Amino acid sequence: VLNNDLGGPNSITVFNRDEDGSLSLLAATSIGGVGSVAAFADGTQGSLILTPDRTRLFAVDAGSDQISVVNVDNGHLSVVGVFSSGGSGPVSLTYQNGLLYVLNAANASTAAGNIAGFHVSADGTLHPIAGATQPLSSAHPNPAQVLIDPRGRFLVVTEKVTGLIDVYRIHSDGSLGAPTFYASVGVYPFGMAFNPASSQENLLVDDGMGGPNSTGGVTSYH
Repeated sequence: VLNNDLGGPNSITVFNRDEDGSLSLLAATSIGGVGSVAAFADGTQGSLILTPDRTRLFAVDAGSDQISVVNVDNGHLSVVGVFSSGGSGPVSLTYQNGLLYVLNAANASTAAGNIAGFHVSADGTLHPIAGATQPLSSAHPNPAQVLIDPRGRFLVVTEKVTGLIDVYRIHSDGSLGAPTFYASVGVYPFGMAFNPASSQENLLVDDGMGGPNSTGGVTSYH
């Protein structure tokens, strides 16, 4: 669990999960950086992510505009380092095959939100990618999540206030093409995931509003 500590240092709490599903506290580990409440306006998705091989965590430090890289060994954490997020108010992360992208929402800043990309070296050090910093549809669209598609071809961002879904092409060097903006069919697009059972890479988007009786909904896209 990312604790999002205000005033810093930020920290992650780890729990053991027993066979019956019950949880017991293992430890809390300082990861550097500073948390923020204002940065996560109306909630976001993907502020703490685990690599597919389960050996490394990436966490946002939204109050200090940083990313913490943390190694994982049987539930025990050790900090690799704390790196600039390449923008203001990072809230969401996505990783695939040595590439890490961060969504800087800038919800608590006069700066404009953006996407920034990094190469992740074997030791966990982050290296900014030239041409991998791209704007959102507007300075402060209150974005929720950034996500790489399963084949590593595109980067997708949901924007809650504008009702847009942004798509960026990922080039072979990790740089990004200019965004294309699509109007969300659902209202208040929020979290998202690619359907692993679909051969056509269906994107499932959680809509915060628009369902019956003011409930949320889910929209599927090719």
